[in-house]
Amino acid sequence: MNYLKAILIENDKETIRFFDEIIENYSAVVAMIAVKSSLKSALELIVQERPDFIIMDCNKQNYDAIELLRKTQIVTPKFIFMSKEPSNACLAFKYNAIDFLLKPLELNLLIIAFYKVMKYREMELAYQNSKVIQVNTAEEENKMEDVIAISSSDKINLVKIIDIIFLKAEGAYTIIQLKDGTKIFSSKNLGEYKQTLPQKSFFRIHHSYVINVKELYKIIKKDGTYCEFINGIVLPVAKRRQDEFFKFMRL
Repeated sequence: MNYLKAILIENDKETIRFFDEIIENYSAVVAMIAVKSSLKSALELIVQERPDFIIMDCNKQNYDAIELLRKTQIVTPKFIFMSKEPSNACLAFKYNAIDFLLKPLELNLLIIAFYKVMKYREMELAYQNSKVIQVNTAEEENKMEDVIAISSSDKINLVKIIDIIFLKAEGAYTIIQLKDGTKIFSSKNLGEYKQTLPQKSFFRIHHSYVINVKELYKIIKKDGTYCEFINGIVLPVAKRRQDEFFKFMRL
């Protein structure tokens, strides 16, 4: 498979012959998909074939066709512009030319232009790959944020955070109450878990309790404040934490 795909926009037979000879000798680097008389006539082919770059003359017709090409839903190919007039270089680079070549073309400069396209493509691919890695890493981190490691004396339990109803301090240890009725004893203290768990859904209602507010069934305000859960368990809210708790719950 050839490394780069190109389309040549050219009418001059000598220039076309020159490119044919070059491509034949550098077929491992560049494959010429087609030769067209104008960029506008090549638009449909460009959309279908997605060339890496297009070589063409500096002229208004080609510049106008670039605007049409940019309106398509494809990544715009790189451009190498050619001209007999050095003054056309400024306008060519305004259209994001990878390179500008003077006619008659010089072999070495043309090969350098090919490799410029190659380097640009490599940089773009490297950037895309880095973004993919970032996204994958973020997804993995998000997955890990959904799980908490609970250490006991002889093992480590990986528990989904959404399965936790509340955590209870038991001296220097912690008991984690899960939805299915399971209780897990941890060798870590309650304060360590409070720092680890998501701040938006876990609140310390008491010196001894951190609750998952998403699992609350009702808040009882009679002779104090209490939190009742769907499993019927009722836990007290410490008086000194009530105001903060109501603000947290937006009550």
